[in-house]
Amino acid sequence: MFIKRHFLGWNAPITTKVREFLVPEQISGPVDLGKDLIIVPTRQAGRRLRESLAFHCAERKTALLSPRVVTPAYFLRPDEETTNVANATEVSAVWANALMNANLAQFKGLFPARTPDQDFPWALHMGEIIQRLRDTLADGGYRIADIPRDFSEILEELDRWQDLDKLETAYIDKLGEFGFQDPHELGVIRAEQPELPKGTRRIVIAAVPDPISLMIRALEKLAEQTPIIILIHAPESLADDFDDWGRPITLKWQKSLIDIPDPEINISLASSPASMSHKVLEVIASEQDHFGPADIAIGVPDDSFIPFLAADLDDRGLPPFDPSGKALKAHPLYLLIDSYRALISEGSYAAFSAFLRNADILDFLQKEYSLSTLKILEELDKYQNDHLPMGWEDIANRITQSNEARQFEHLYKAVEFVQAQVAAFHDNDFDTAVLSLLQTVYQLRTVNPQNPDDEEFIAVAKAIDTALREFATESIRALGLEKKHALDLLLRRLGAQKYYLERENAVIDLEGWLEIPWNDAPLLIVTGMNDGSVPDSQLSDMFLPDSLRVRLNLRHDADRLARDAYLMRTLIESRRETGRTCFITSKTSSSGDPLKPSRLLFRCEDNQLPERAKTLFGDPEEERTNHPATINFPLQVTPPDDIRPEQMELQKLSVTAFKDYLACPFRFYLKHILGMEELGDQKTEMDSLDFGSLVHEVLQEMAENEQAHKSENERELIKFLHSQAESWIKERFGKTPPLPVQIQLDSAKQRLSATARVQVQLTGEGWEILHHEMRISTEMNGVIVSGRIDRIDRHRETGQIRVLDYKTSDRVTLPEAAHLGSTSPNARDYAVTSINGKEKRWIDLQLLLYQILLADEMDFKGQLELGYFNLPKAINDTGITIWENFREEQLESAKHCAKSVIEDIKNRRFWPPTARVQYDDFESLFPADVTDCIDTESFEAFMKRYS
Repeated sequence: MFIKRHFLGWNAPITTKVREFLVPEQISGPVDLGKDLIIVPTRQAGRRLRESLAFHCAERKTALLSPRVVTPAYFLRPDEETTNVANATEVSAVWANALMNANLAQFKGLFPARTPDQDFPWALHMGEIIQRLRDTLADGGYRIADIPRDFSEILEELDRWQDLDKLETAYIDKLGEFGFQDPHELGVIRAEQPELPKGTRRIVIAAVPDPISLMIRALEKLAEQTPIIILIHAPESLADDFDDWGRPITLKWQKSLIDIPDPEINISLASSPASMSHKVLEVIASEQDHFGPADIAIGVPDDSFIPFLAADLDDRGLPPFDPSGKALKAHPLYLLIDSYRALISEGSYAAFSAFLRNADILDFLQKEYSLSTLKILEELDKYQNDHLPMGWEDIANRITQSNEARQFEHLYKAVEFVQAQVAAFHDNDFDTAVLSLLQTVYQLRTVNPQNPDDEEFIAVAKAIDTALREFATESIRALGLEKKHALDLLLRRLGAQKYYLERENAVIDLEGWLEIPWNDAPLLIVTGMNDGSVPDSQLSDMFLPDSLRVRLNLRHDADRLARDAYLMRTLIESRRETGRTCFITSKTSSSGDPLKPSRLLFRCEDNQLPERAKTLFGDPEEERTNHPATINFPLQVTPPDDIRPEQMELQKLSVTAFKDYLACPFRFYLKHILGMEELGDQKTEMDSLDFGSLVHEVLQEMAENEQAHKSENERELIKFLHSQAESWIKERFGKTPPLPVQIQLDSAKQRLSATARVQVQLTGEGWEILHHEMRISTEMNGVIVSGRIDRIDRHRETGQIRVLDYKTSDRVTLPEAAHLGSTSPNARDYAVTSINGKEKRWIDLQLLLYQILLADEMDFKGQLELGYFNLPKAINDTGITIWENFREEQLESAKHCAKSVIEDIKNRRFWPPTARVQYDDFESLFPADVTDCIDTESFEAFMKRYS
């Protein structure tokens, strides 16, 4: 056996030292490394080494021939002749099958409490857990069966392991039925019988600090016939600190000191990932006279920090590259298939909405069927708000079987498309249906590999195609997977994958902890130096706690601590003479959770420890400001070019719109001139407007039915009102309305019952309904002011007239309080009036405008009673509230106010806005003061043009 350690020293980065070992400085001819098998720890390390070798040879104008650079997994992979190894899809499917068919009552050790629901999602998840356990054990060369057999005396829960052993046996047997080998079993076999490429004269293990036991087992076999050189990135003076395979000896490195030069500038604390990113830019700026972009390396042990760094670097003209790849589950192709799965499996409205709102679906509908995206979304929101469908079939059944198709024309056609996709899933094989969906949606898309978005699209499409092919095997078909389950499995398979892009024009790589030692840039900034990332820590494991890992000689926390302490030393020492290494730790994670600084940062001399602790546990040295939410761009609120002319030229005004203008002229403009309103489809129950409409329409039916509104039989009237309410709900929400609506219906019935009591009482007192839902209008300052009065009553004997407005708010509303409020500094002069010597402000003109408009009607000359018919939540308070002590001068003041409002609107006086309003429909648009959120200059110029 020939195994030799070679210490490279660490006065330069690993890549440089390994290249110096492999290729001498002076080269006389082509460099042929074809007889060397070079093992590096990661794919990125391999890329770095190949680049360094190629660049070195190119500088010397010579050729580099056949460098074979591989990762440790090379020895465990199937050979080219082995074709019966189960792929990842088959492994997951067989595990799910084994678990769903197991009699869990016989596995009390594994499931001691309640037996889980033995459905496919559970089986898929449980299979993944057991497979991850097998992954870890396989690193040590173990099978599950080895643990209860060989280590029973140290296991605290032997029965659990025995159950796992039985399940693994069932899984292996099932694979065997299909003629497949388990990849883990094959890996163990390959380690026992490793093979090398023909012509290999030596194996070079290039600075692999923690090779797994199974790899070492393979190398021990190979060392009997092939020399193995182990390169260690450290000086030979530390030879006693590494084992025969170049691994840092845990006891030697667990507490070793780590000397960070100039810690006062090379160790810093940030308050958050965003702040940490800013500190990175500060370091880069401070070194711009010494190091250019090509001289900068950034380490990111915690990849959740990457988005913050990537955005800031891009903004500074330093395009970043993440060699760890992108998560496939974040790509639009995956998201489309996932929304398709939810539509098929759940059938909920939320799933339908997510599928239809997918950008690629909307783009296809627009291009293929000329359906307006805006119209589809508007109609979808309106339909959901109106009918609160619980499932997508509620929409399909109703919109295709009623006269609503014309009202929801674009949505109707979109629903037809969705129906076709669902039918395709039920009528075809699952993989055919998925391919059909993708081919349909993307049939009009052309791709250019030179375009970054298209490059990603192609990479993900290939991954999906590969995964779908795995489902086309006889073994998968023989398992009899339900189509819904196959779709679940496909997404689990894809969701675990990454795809990799070319580096293109990136300037700085954002590399992980194990990759960054191979970056030879002289300026190194390591971010996210927090416990849990550095040192890496294994989270709680339900089967393999750290103590058991130690006993099984598997990689455990102490090993990781030693490895990371060693790597941290290499990062520092390789730049001590000619570069700089900085470490930045964050107080919080990207989700705001508190973080602890890495314990390795405290590996200093005792006399330095107080200052180090003060730095790392103190307050970050950064600017702190308590400012409102940042406004990235001001809103442009001038009218769009396609606005209809009649919207700008005020011709009609509802009596209820005056309230909006008096509350805030600017918000009036947004609502009534631009026609803006908040739309969404997250509504789960009737809102206050819906509830009011329900009550209003039921009472309208009562007013139209003479027998009902003249009835003096309270019970009969209640029955009538309840029947009308039920019919209204059924018409709006179907035979089975959502539970919240059913509860609201009960509440409405209670209020209507109280209304019946009051109505019967009014009838007995001599009051009769003269008009209901009466439309009235008149011209005022060149504008038609119109309204619709809920109800006008007349007393049979006295002829007294009452103008009433129904109110369904929670509490009793008093007419005077609803129309008059306290004065404010920003109130327009015309809105101010005097009531009993007290200064008040008009906040609503509705009831007074009713009287003004009725003055033109012959039947309503003279004094009228104005009031509300209150139907509050407290049903005992149900009844009519009249505006007491109403005087003629108030009517004149209100009329003057109304005319002034009209003049202001006609003259485009929509500024300044009111700082706060009671019910703000536009709150989400203004996270800060309104004046800070919009382009006031262009808006004021617009108003001047029309004034």
